[in-house]
Amino acid sequence: MKHISMNCLHEESLFNRIPSSGMRKTIVFFLLLLLCVPYSMAQSSTIKGKVTDSNKEAIIGLAVQVNGTTNGTITDIDGNYTLANVPSNATLLFSYVGMITQKVPVNGKKVINIVMKEDNVVLDETVVIGYQTVKKKDLTGAVSVVKPDDFKNKSNLSIGDVLQGAASGVSVRSSGEIGNTPTIQIRGTANLTNNDPLYVIDGMPTSNDVNFNVNDIESIQVLKDASAAAIYGSRAANGVVIITTKQGSEGKTKYEFSSQLSANWLPRLNMARAPEWKKYYDDAFDNAIALGVEGVTSRLNHWDNDTDWQSEFFKTGVTQNYDFSFSGGGKNGTYRSSFNYLDNTGTTLGRHLSRLTARVNSNGKLGIFNVGESLQVGKTDIKNVGGSMTSVIRMIPTVPVYDSSSFGTTNGYGRGSLINARTLGSNPVADANNGDNRTESLFIRGTAYAEAQIFNFLKYKLNLGADISDSETNTGERVTQLH
Repeated sequence: MKHISMNCLHEESLFNRIPSSGMRKTIVFFLLLLLCVPYSMAQSSTIKGKVTDSNKEAIIGLAVQVNGTTNGTITDIDGNYTLANVPSNATLLFSYVGMITQKVPVNGKKVINIVMKEDNVVLDETVVIGYQTVKKKDLTGAVSVVKPDDFKNKSNLSIGDVLQGAASGVSVRSSGEIGNTPTIQIRGTANLTNNDPLYVIDGMPTSNDVNFNVNDIESIQVLKDASAAAIYGSRAANGVVIITTKQGSEGKTKYEFSSQLSANWLPRLNMARAPEWKKYYDDAFDNAIALGVEGVTSRLNHWDNDTDWQSEFFKTGVTQNYDFSFSGGGKNGTYRSSFNYLDNTGTTLGRHLSRLTARVNSNGKLGIFNVGESLQVGKTDIKNVGGSMTSVIRMIPTVPVYDSSSFGTTNGYGRGSLINARTLGSNPVADANNGDNRTESLFIRGTAYAEAQIFNFLKYKLNLGADISDSETNTGERVTQLH
């Protein structure tokens, strides 16, 4: 005890040796500050908010990130976001294609709502709105513009893939079925029947399908409000997606080639393997027997298999996309031709999509007349088979995929039985190999126009278009459509 007392007195005497009381207070304050710093740095909270544009429309898919970190999220269909583990002294970064990126200090706030502003460069873009082209900044309606630079680094199989996350107020949903076109909605659900917008490609109303080559897109304008109905009528009640394809330019012939290779796969679920599943299944029967459940007198038998149904049915999908084009022209006319080949093997067994398209765009001038055409032809082959994610989950791991010595029904594929462990699912590998839903389509889509500059302030344009498709399934069913 004496030794401890002497040490305390010694330390106090060292502190008392500091000549100035003001200096003593400064040292004490500094020590307290050092103790508080770790505590303040450790404080973090969850930030919520909503992001809208200048028209008070929700922005879907906008990136919200803690500046300088990988902690981030995106806004939902209503423009709302929730971001956890945000330090009170952090700065949030709000970024979206075609809009000015904003940095907002948190300063201890829990709710941060943001109104995004469009980039001035984007406002100077020329926008197609039916019968005329205007500067975007001169528009009174709500319009989003998507350029090739906005989606060139994505794997795009359809118009929906291009628009996903690229235009505010536009939501894109996909069933994941190969060859199935994503559903596009502008400003949410308007009615209970049809919410599809009107699609206009080079002046011709048409549909959204997998036959269109997105590499031909020069720009996309999305008309989102009721003013579009003044041009296109009731068909524009759910908005309008106007697509302008690439044209040639004056100069020497220019050749372009691009290729894209991407791999896709489905996430795997943590499912029980055979030993674990047998234990739980046997425990269930033992409990039923102990409780006297009617009809349950013994365990069911098990096969000596350990099948990973996800590995059997899921596979790595490979998408190949090759595009070649050449363009040029002179003072009196321009031309552009493109050829595209797309091949997608899908992420599940037996599914495949291949498409070959060719496009010719040209125009020429003769006096006051300007004539041209935009024509696309091609062939699409889509194969979809049976088997589903539900069956993959329901099939038990002890059932073999194929065993001709034990299973005589349905070509020897394992299905489960009444005396062995039963399953509620259907063998997805058997469904995929025994079913074949193939559709081959030939299509022609294009417009031709003649334009006359009658006066400096008056121009007349005649536009004719056709959309023809001829589809045939492996069962011999044939469908021809003409629009």
